[in-house]
Parts: sequence; C-alpha cells; structure tokens
Amino acid sequence: MTALSVAAVIGAALAARTFGDEPPLRPLVTASVGSHPDAQVRWVGFSPDGRHLAVRDAVRVSDHRYDAVVTAFDARTGRPVASVRIDRGENPLRRTVSPSSLFTSTDRLAYGDGSKLRLLALRPGQPLGAELDFRGTPVRPGSSLVGIDPAGRTLYAVAEHVEGYAVRRAELGDSPGGWVKIDKVAEGGGEDRDLLAVALDPAAGRFVAAIAPVPGGKPAIDSWTLGDEPAKTTLTPPHTVAALAFAPGGQKLAIGDDSGAAGWYDLADGNALAYFPNLTLWTTAAVAFSPDGKYLAGGSLGRGANLFLLDVAGEALAARLPVDPAAVVAVAFSPDGKRLAVAGGSGAVTIWDVADLLKTGKE
Repeated sequence: MTALSVAAVIGAALAARTFGDEPPLRPLVTASVGSHPDAQVRWVGFSPDGRHLAVRDAVRVSDHRYDAVVTAFDARTGRPVASVRIDRGENPLRRTVSPSSLFTSTDRLAYGDGSKLRLLALRPGQPLGAELDFRGTPVRPGSSLVGIDPAGRTLYAVAEHVEGYAVRRAELGDSPGGWVKIDKVAEGGGEDRDLLAVALDPAAGRFVAAIAPVPGGKPAIDSWTLGDEPAKTTLTPPHTVAALAFAPGGQKLAIGDDSGAAGWYDLADGNALAYFPNLTLWTTAAVAFSPDGKYLAGGSLGRGANLFLLDVAGEALAARLPVDPAAVVAVAFSPDGKRLAVAGGSGAVTIWDVADLLKTGKE
C-alpha cells in the first residue's frame, strides 16, 4: 500500500476516536514560560546532553511592540537557568521557525537578535562570547535562525530580510565565541514574499525554506545543499507549508501545512512524498523527527487532539491526543528520543514521556 493510500485510510478513521481538551495523562515536567500575560512561545530545543531546554517566546508590551525572551530551563525540574530579553520594537517572531540546534555546546546557547547572533552562557561567570554581524544585510527583527554542526565549530545562520533570505556560515575560533571566518553560502526568496518556515541541518549541509506563494501561485520549498558550491532545487508541496524539519542525516524532510496534514519528502529517493491528510482540524504548525528517525511528531494550532506521532517506517499514525488546552506551536525530542518537549499556546512548555504518549494515544 502506498503512503498516500495509507494516509487516506488514516484520514477516514480519525473520527473513530476522540479526546476532550484535557490531556489524558500528565507530563513529566511543566515549565511556565510566559513572562507576560501575552507571551507567545514559538520554539523549543534540547541541549546536546538533554539537561537543558531552550525556549523563545514573543512578549507583546503594547499594541505594536513586541520583545523576545530566550530562556534556558533545567529539563529535569522546569526551573529557569538563564534568560535574556531582546528589545525588538515589533513582533520578533512573525513566523514559526524550527531550529535544528541552538547550542554551540552544552553550556552555551546561540540566538538571533535582529541582524546579529549572540551567545548566552548558562553557567554563572562564563564569558558570554562574541556576536556575529550579518554585515549590512537589512535583517527583519528577530528572524534569525541558528544551526551548529555536531563538532560545535561551524555555525550556520539564516536571516530573513526585505528581499528574501540569506544563509551565512561562520567558523568558530578558539577564543570564547570568536568568529574567524564568515561566508554567505545561499540566498533566495523574493521581495515581500515572507518566509513561512525554515529548517537547517548543519551536519548534512542542508537548508530548506518555505516561501509564501504569489497570488494565484503554487506553494514552494527552496531546498539547498550547502557547501563550497551550493545548489538549490524546488519542491512543490500540496498545500502552503507552516513547518519544516529534517530527519537525522538530512535524507528526509518533514512538512506540516495549513490543511492539517503532515508528511515527509525522501530527499535521497527523487523527493518522493509520503503525505498524511486530515491529521488535525487546524494548521500543522510544528514537526520534529525523533533522533533515531522512527517517529515524526507534529502539533496543530487548535484545541482537542493537537499532538500526533507518525510511525515513519510503517507509514502509519501511531498516536494522537491533546497535550495543551490551546494549541501546539513547537515540538522537540530529547537527544535520547525518550522525551518530547511541547510548546503550547497556553504559555507553558511541557515535557512528556514518549512511551506514555504512544501507549495512551494509540489509534
């Protein structure tokens, strides 16, 4: 049975089992992120050792003014470890982005601050490190994305600007946070065409960007291989994409779209698409592969059963259940794949036992 036919069966069966808005089980950890009543959590990511959880939220301080807060939490207790507030002047997180890696090491967190990238130390007394400037690129506030290679020496930075996007590569020096070389490795998009979602895999040297279609045009994803000679291909998804994520190794690319569907492209097999419609009633705004590539987690911008897990090898729905009373806006697996962090529209981040999710939400 093909992925599309399997997905059709799944879509027809979704109404057979429903939950209320309350989660049917309790999370392992709950971190209260909202530093302001109007805080909007936008992304999460674990440190390489799984001990810390990075969270970024946008805080509305007036009708047209937003700040961003980057916070690192202890993933075992939910207590904050370090935090920095970025005064941006307008909504710094206009689009949902999916960082592949935010930590330059276990104890240093990289984050975008307008046209610069900065490092936040998680241990008291540790040097904060240097900043990386986009060298005159007119970057939109708060639209930067960071990715670090596994060795922690090469940093990729993506910035959205008025004419599209730019990807830069920086080599980390031996001094705390020092950059020794900065190169532009890719650029694309178009004037007044917003980035809807991006994903970056520094280890595989891949970057993708979903671009807002022109009126009457088709949705598109720019798919880049980054290197000394960057190359771009174009993917045409069935619907407008809201979330992107790479599988380990960069050979599969997950998508979530505005129709409530999700799936993945096999980039090593002619970009074949396994696509699963009708997973949620709302936009699928978050997707993430488990570290072993066995599962794809996704979340939707709505109430009810707003989290799902897909069995990648079996091309089947493995679990579906509610985890937040408002929405799911970001998801991230721990490095060992045993825990799943969920950023909710309620202003909290919860950490769940994956085995419990699969058991309780089994379809």
